[in-house]
Amino acid sequence: MTKLDSSFPSTRGWIAAAALGAAIGAATAQDLGAAEQLPEARSFGNVQVISGGVDLGQAETMRRAQSRYPLRIVYSVRGGAYAVPDALRILQGNEVIAELPSAGPWVLIDLPPGSYKLQSVFDGRTAERLVRVGREGQTVHWMAPNGVE
Repeated sequence: MTKLDSSFPSTRGWIAAAALGAAIGAATAQDLGAAEQLPEARSFGNVQVISGGVDLGQAETMRRAQSRYPLRIVYSVRGGAYAVPDALRILQGNEVIAELPSAGPWVLIDLPPGSYKLQSVFDGRTAERLVRVGREGQTVHWMAPNGVE
């Protein structure tokens, strides 16, 4: 009878290690799957808008997905905390092409290249930004006006 090398793990050890690895892998995949889910996109004609990121996990998911969207908006207040405006309107010329109540703090927008006006409403006050979106995309870091929490 041949003696087994004692440095080589037993079959029972391999089975236990495989079972533990499978359990950890399944739990990790389940956690990642939930964390990587983007909020549902809203359609406004040919414009798709995803708004969310209120909790840190979703904000990280949106940050990782941002390169797939030509226009990205991140709202914050002084000090770096996220902010959520009461409304966001996207205009091309004088035409409103998308309007969202309480958008953000992350907003990912799939729209064609062009010039747009963004209107964000904070506590009844409207702030505007003009943006030009090209093929490389653009990120707008929008700080809420003083006094907005």
